Amino acid sequence: MLTFHATSLADTQRLAAALAAELPDGSVVVLSGTLGAGKTQFVRSFAAAKAIDEADVTSPTYVLCQHYSGECEISHLDVYRLNSQEEFAELGVEEIIDASDVTFVEWGEQVSAQLPEERICVQLNVEGENERVITVTAQGTVLEQAIARVNSRLTA
Repeated sequence: MLTFHATSLADTQRLAAALAAELPDGSVVVLSGTLGAGKTQFVRSFAAAKAIDEADVTSPTYVLCQHYSGECEISHLDVYRLNSQEEFAELGVEEIIDASDVTFVEWGEQVSAQLPEERICVQLNVEGENERVITVTAQGTVLEQAIARVNSRLTA
């Protein structure tokens, strides 16, 4: 587990860039936090680190899924508006995950039973107007090792 205190957008960008450098292909990242906590901004920062124009990264709340291409293929889902696990399955989530290098799922804790057991969980907690406490946990040995490398990058 990694706990990161971000006091600015630049801090969040630094964490997302470190994660972008270390996550293996096929990773699923569950993003949790209140409305406005910075879930989409975190994806935007990750995408920028992968040579994707961050201006292209928008919240998928109403379209449910966005795809971005650069140094990798990113799928960005938002399940906030879904009413059931069945609606999530109807999105073709297995195919989306298989076709993506990294899949982000905002509000993914609502559909955790349909996500791979091995995944990254990013919890964003608002601590002030521009401050966030971001907790990153990994399920699975390969992802735990990736988070350890992220931590090393941030403390170097």
